[in-house]
Amino acid sequence: MTLSDLLPALQNLPRPDKLRAMQFLLAELARDEGLALIPDTTYEIWSPLDSHQAAQTLLESLDRPSPQPTIQSNHSDRWFATLPKRIDPLEFQRSIRSEWDD
Repeated sequence: MTLSDLLPALQNLPRPDKLRAMQFLLAELARDEGLALIPDTTYEIWSPLDSHQAAQTLLESLDRPSPQPTIQSNHSDRWFATLPKRIDPLEFQRSIRSEWDD
């Protein structure tokens, strides 16, 4: 059976069978790559979702002063400004919303 014969047959399968075919093909690809995947086994995938180290690294990078961009223009003061102090984004949003609600 060729791929051109197989694709229409796969399209006609119900969803659970399509998922099983996909799992089979992924296992075959993993085996071809030399990876030993065990059928019906759950594998943990790392995610930064609960990574406290990733959160700490992000906070540290945000706390570091960033270099000021250079603008090649005689009128750069019209298009670029810096704030004189650090502003809490959530507090700023709350103050803007309270002004709009008045």
